[in-house]
Amino acid sequence: MSMDLKVLTDHYTGGDLELIAGESGMHSRVTWVHMSETPAMARFLNGGEMVITTGFGLDQDHWEESLMEQIRLLVENNASGMIINIGPYIPDVPEYIISYCNEKGFPLFTLPWEVPTVKVVQLLCECIVQDNVKEEEISTAFKNAIFFPDQPERYVVPLSKYHFNMEDRYAICILRIVNTSSDPYALADSIQMRLWNHLREVNPKCAVFTEDRDIIAVISTAHTAQVRVLAEDLLDHVCFFLPLNTEKVYIGIGKLTKSMRCIHKSYHQAESIVRLQMNGSVPENRIFFTDMGAYRLLLGIEDDEIKVEYYNQVLGKLVKHDKEKGTDLTDVLKLYLQNDGSITRTAEKLYVHRNTVNYKINQAAKILHMDLGSLENRMQLMLAYLVHEML
Repeated sequence: MSMDLKVLTDHYTGGDLELIAGESGMHSRVTWVHMSETPAMARFLNGGEMVITTGFGLDQDHWEESLMEQIRLLVENNASGMIINIGPYIPDVPEYIISYCNEKGFPLFTLPWEVPTVKVVQLLCECIVQDNVKEEEISTAFKNAIFFPDQPERYVVPLSKYHFNMEDRYAICILRIVNTSSDPYALADSIQMRLWNHLREVNPKCAVFTEDRDIIAVISTAHTAQVRVLAEDLLDHVCFFLPLNTEKVYIGIGKLTKSMRCIHKSYHQAESIVRLQMNGSVPENRIFFTDMGAYRLLLGIEDDEIKVEYYNQVLGKLVKHDKEKGTDLTDVLKLYLQNDGSITRTAEKLYVHRNTVNYKINQAAKILHMDLGSLENRMQLMLAYLVHEML
């Protein structure tokens, strides 16, 4: 459970917090809010806490140095920020402490002495709980819309509660991170939180959640062009958040739907695009459904049994022959078709004599009982290969 610090302070209704340093760290995650009166207490933090202090536990003969030590330990233990209750124990914040917090990107707030700290803790913690409940309800509802589209009772009312309308248009963006050096599930969760906070600043009608190791973004807009802009922005942010350069990100964006009822179609399109990128069937820079060429027709077929049946009917005999005889006729035929039926270019790609290719193509034609000079037959075969890549 956590919340973006800027979102948290924006939702805080007290109106008495003043940010005096560390603005660059305002998008850190806040897990909870704690009172902490001595530097030593910082060692018991788990990370992500917003700390409030009155300075009561500081060494009053050297309160400036004691406060500096407390802040330094908070930074080392990954606290998300600090609120100083300005009063008899800490009359002001020294300039060198402000400079340190700016350098470290550690948000530092001041709070007037007359404001009860217990009230601030209560209000901020309530904000965190409410925001997490909201995120969980929205995420669950959109997952239901994707995986249980025929059960609208599981998503219509919850999403309407947060102003996601049935007749709005939606597009699904899937980001899949591979080659991670750390726990891929934890990495996806961490990035998901940051993306949602970023995205809702520019488009309030959005949601970002995880499914297995995928990060799924739901974008609501009436214009395809805006989907492109937001999706590319998300990809830039994901790459920025990745800890190392060894990770690889695949991204697929489904078609903008006519309503929420079709959101599952956009999801399956996006997921298929990612799979096509991962197996090398399409370039990684082709991320949008509208850029998929002939695949667009196949992506519209939701029943995989139809695809499997077509593939087996067209290429099944050849695949069976290769398995039984240990030959590679299926792969050679595919390369031959990809090279516009050129024996010479196919031979060059395979580093073999053109007579070898010619023999294998003739063998494939006999097994399939097809005239490979026929444009219709070639189209059927290429379609079968495309189907296989999708499956």
